[in-house]
Amino acid sequence: MFGLLIATIILIGIGYILISKSNKNSEEGTRISRIHSKPLNRAKAAWKHVSWMEKMNYGSFDEYFKKDDWKRMPDKDNVSGQTFNNFVSFIVVIIIIYIAFIGVKSLYNKTSNIFEESSNQKKTCSQSSEVLNAQSEFAAKKAYKACMR
Repeated sequence: MFGLLIATIILIGIGYILISKSNKNSEEGTRISRIHSKPLNRAKAAWKHVSWMEKMNYGSFDEYFKKDDWKRMPDKDNVSGQTFNNFVSFIVVIIIIYIAFIGVKSLYNKTSNIFEESSNQKKTCSQSSEVLNAQSEFAAKKAYKACMR
């Protein structure tokens, strides 16, 4: 139970960090989108995300700006769905950790019962009437082995 409490506290902390980070990203995204309202600024921002190979194809920023390819570039500042994605991933992580915890707990219960059942079975078989009333040592061993199966 104490381990479950610690795991819960850790998960709540991770969730808080993820949510606060996503809020910062969305605030930064709105600030950046206000800055890039002018076409030249938007083109310069898009130019930063163009790969170096594509930059070689254009030759210069002026060619890139004239071709209006910057208008077709995806807006990397749009983070509106990012908060929802972070929340969903946080819930998925919690579910996975919970399933792992339940699996480890049930595995522990099964393995601990095997050892207890084995020792209990040895006691009952050694005290069974067939073993105690056997005529020879060989017959007692046979009865004990049959009881253990």
